[in-house]
Amino acid sequence: MSGVNSWLFNSASAIFNNLAGASFTASGGAIANNCCGGPAFNNAGTFTKTGAGTLTIGIAFNNTGTLDLTGGTLGLSGGTSNYTAATNTFSGGSWSIQQATTLQISNPASIIIRTIAPATSIVMAGSTSNFNNSVGANVLATLATNNGTLSVASRTLPITPFGGTLTNNGRITARVGGTIAVTGGFAQTAGGTVKFEIGGLTPGQFGLITATTQAVLAGNGEAAFVSPPYTPVLGDSVAVITAPLVSVTFTAVCTDQQASNLGVVPVRTTSALSYVVSPAGNSPVHVVTQPENAAACPAGVTLSVEALGGELAYRWQRETAPNVYANLTDGTLPSSAVIVGADTDRLTLFGATPAEGGRYRVFMTNSCSVTASNTVTLTIPQRCSLADIVGSNGGPNQVCGDSIVDGADFIAFINSFSVGDPALDPLADVAGGGNDGFQPDGIIDGNDFIAFINAFAAGC
Repeated sequence: MSGVNSWLFNSASAIFNNLAGASFTASGGAIANNCCGGPAFNNAGTFTKTGAGTLTIGIAFNNTGTLDLTGGTLGLSGGTSNYTAATNTFSGGSWSIQQATTLQISNPASIIIRTIAPATSIVMAGSTSNFNNSVGANVLATLATNNGTLSVASRTLPITPFGGTLTNNGRITARVGGTIAVTGGFAQTAGGTVKFEIGGLTPGQFGLITATTQAVLAGNGEAAFVSPPYTPVLGDSVAVITAPLVSVTFTAVCTDQQASNLGVVPVRTTSALSYVVSPAGNSPVHVVTQPENAAACPAGVTLSVEALGGELAYRWQRETAPNVYANLTDGTLPSSAVIVGADTDRLTLFGATPAEGGRYRVFMTNSCSVTASNTVTLTIPQRCSLADIVGSNGGPNQVCGDSIVDGADFIAFINSFSVGDPALDPLADVAGGGNDGFQPDGIIDGNDFIAFINAFAAGC
């Protein structure tokens, strides 16, 4: 819906509701109170101010949705319930103030914001993006606490925090060309996250926070390579926080996933925190190749996953009841099957029995995220003989027998026996010492040869 040049509200109970999921666009004019106290504009959807003109809202504006200021000036002369004067707190909704735009709140006339509340987002994007009070002063000039989200791009936002320190308990993003210049100290608590975009290595091409006294950071750090124009190169470094004294105890530093699979690691000096491009940098886990359903030949079967994200920890699981999974560990199971690689990207089972059939998955974890793979099914085909080790054509999809003992089995055994390493080709590992039943022992030797020849001679 697009707004007209002017609306007059003539009743104290008049309400304009832009509902969640709805959009309203206006370019100029006025939404005015022609009667008395009470009319309100409630925005739970998306309200977009376009064009170079001025739109003045003279009734109370209440934002729980998204305000997107893309052009001109939006004046909230009727005030907003999002601001609590007693605590100088701004709460609720998303407020996006773009290049060459001004959001002006003139009721109260001298509004200043010292606290951004949780579930509140303010975006300042562009060198001439302004968030002012009625006298033209930056309402964030004395911001002291961020419990919500603050994002700055392509401009410098100067802050002299009330009390001397800007404390981040929420999320702050310094996008490309965005600088938060603090006259005083900057502190981030364990619940806070600070993110820097990197679009190049020269000033103005990456996000930056400066402080004139000290910067003390706990919580989490994040980075994003903006590519193009920037392609990260191993060893590239940018100083993203500068202060006379810098202290960093990040829980994790995570880089948005991108094609190069490079991340950043934090490097601190006395007066700066730098992000250095490194393959050791973590990013949210991204699965490249999911595990696939498989049939387990007793000689061995492997389930595998391929994932990106830096240093990953793996843990394979098997379903023990509907939607109930148990962690697997390396070792010998009660069925005498052997598990190898339960904490790697490749899970191998030797000597699998029907007890090992079922559904499997793997969890991949790093300091940035935890991700589960797709669930796959492992089936255990029946074999007619210890010597029934491959299908009739010996193909890769018929490695679990075909209820026929024939030349294909013999050739497959001899080839595997000549390799001599069950890690490379396990088909010939058919018996343990002195055991002519199927009991692989992780060694290919004469016991396997004798057991196979005897079984081959007996056939099915």
